Amino acid sequence: MKIYVILSGIVGGIVGSVLTALLVSPVTEQRDKFDTIQCSRLEVVDAKGEVAVVVGTNKDGGIVAVYDKDGKSWVSLAIEEYGGLVAVYGKGEQSWASLGTNKDGGFVGVYGNKDRESWASVGINEYGGLVVARGKDGESGALLNVDEHGGEVGVFGKDGESLAVLSIEENGGRVITSDKFGNAIFLD
Repeated sequence: MKIYVILSGIVGGIVGSVLTALLVSPVTEQRDKFDTIQCSRLEVVDAKGEVAVVVGTNKDGGIVAVYDKDGKSWVSLAIEEYGGLVAVYGKGEQSWASLGTNKDGGFVGVYGNKDRESWASVGINEYGGLVVARGKDGESGALLNVDEHGGEVGVFGKDGESLAVLSIEENGGRVITSDKFGNAIFLD
């Protein structure tokens, strides 16, 4: 019995020492380090499991999109056919703005709320600059454009028919006006 008590004490001491060493010793975390991680799409989700960030590819290159907590407004950065595109979308994708490149240069566009008819754009066409604004009625607007003969300035009525345009054409300057019925008057 005496030996049993002594052996129990020794074994208990050893087990206690080992457990103490394991529980009290600082645990070091080993982290793997990667030089490269490859995938075609990566989604980062928020605490609710909703997608907050997407990093992926499209037919022309890469894309990064960041969403708000409701997934209704977002910002994207993408590569497209002629270069890059940055797009910002408002709540419910009602209003948005973009900055990008096209075959002739670049452009900036802003688009109105709800109606999606009102917008303004500044860009480059094959001859030079282009500025266009459209009213929320979808008909009225203004245009400043460089074209093959020089340029033109135009304003358009909300009725879709009346207009006034000042332009340089092949044979010189021209003024075009029309009434609300579309009856045009040309001054060459």
